[in-house]
Amino acid sequence: MKHFNYLMIIVAFLMMNVMNAELKTFGIPSDAETEEAPAEEAPVEEAPAEEAPTEEAPAEEAPAEEAPAEEAPAEEDEMPSASEDNQVSMDQPIKFKEEYVVSIKVGPSLPFGANLKDRFDSGMNFQAEVLTPFGFSGIDIIGHVSMFNLAATGELSENYTDYSVKNIGLKFLKSVSILDISLGTGLSLSSGTAIYHPYEDYSMTTLYISGGVSYTLPLSGVFSKVMDGKLQELEISIGVGGTEIFGAPADTGTSDMIDFGMSVSYPFLF
Repeated sequence: MKHFNYLMIIVAFLMMNVMNAELKTFGIPSDAETEEAPAEEAPVEEAPAEEAPTEEAPAEEAPAEEAPAEEAPAEEDEMPSASEDNQVSMDQPIKFKEEYVVSIKVGPSLPFGANLKDRFDSGMNFQAEVLTPFGFSGIDIIGHVSMFNLAATGELSENYTDYSVKNIGLKFLKSVSILDISLGTGLSLSSGTAIYHPYEDYSMTTLYISGGVSYTLPLSGVFSKVMDGKLQELEISIGVGGTEIFGAPADTGTSDMIDFGMSVSYPFLF
């Protein structure tokens, strides 16, 4: 029995030595593995280095930062606002104002012709004209409105009324040297009591023609000195004209008149 115990002790001792050897043997790889583990993790540390291109991504996004520079033309599109600084773009249309010359003429009218000469006395003639910017072949177009009244006279004047006429039409003006020559036409309106028996009432709308010659007085220099140039564009002219109306305060015939007067003209821009 003692021998068995000694044998067990020896075997145990040998087993302990064997296990100790094995522990040392297995312990070395374990330390190696623990030391090699960081070496295997080294690629993990290199991963950021591989991600370096991602850090360069902002550099690739630099064109995106230049996008506002590409929007610079949008600011150039606002160039029309430069007109506030009196800078006009070549692409912008320039609008010019049109000039209209308004004239007022006042003077006497004299009856002329068989129908009016012995039955009416002279009267006042009022004319308003607008010289437009329209024309052709050097001829200007004028809008014309006139009114005149001839007082009834003679032995039978109690039987008929005064001859009052309104003319509405156009004139065509041509400048020849220092004179302005005009021809016009339009409608003539009048009403009243006829000058012949049975002295019936009439209402007439008929055609008329007219002509005239005028001369503009050289007074612009005087106006510029006296009125500090404020009315230097004002023009004063004198003229004579004639009107023939295809109708009369009678059954037949025409009404012929001669008018004189002075007109004042001033331009307006629209």
